[in-house]
Amino acid sequence: KSQVGPATPTLPSPGGNTLPLQCSPTSSQRVLPSKPPASAIYLPPILEARSHLRPASLCQANGAYSREQFKPRATRDLEKEKQRLQNIFATGKDKQERKRKPPPVRQANPAPELDRFEE
Repeated sequence: KSQVGPATPTLPSPGGNTLPLQCSPTSSQRVLPSKPPASAIYLPPILEARSHLRPASLCQANGAYSREQFKPRATRDLEKEKQRLQNIFATGKDKQERKRKPPPVRQANPAPELDRFEE
């Protein structure tokens, strides 16, 4: 019989040799790191324990839920509409005013740049 160590208790194995009660950790066993003791850093108490949300009654008191009164506005220019109707009654035709875009301003041809490599 062989002994692993003088202080290690052993159990008999089926092959006749004794096995130690504790074995070294294997790769399948993970050693959990011990948790560090409670930190000695001073943490100040919470300054405000109340919620930062405003209560609904305060929002309603401020008028956040009140709707503005609907005020319909004229969708067309009334003066232009009057002129158009007068033209229809006077001539019998609807005169279409065409708004033309001004032609694009053409720039004068700039002087050709001198090729700096052929001086």
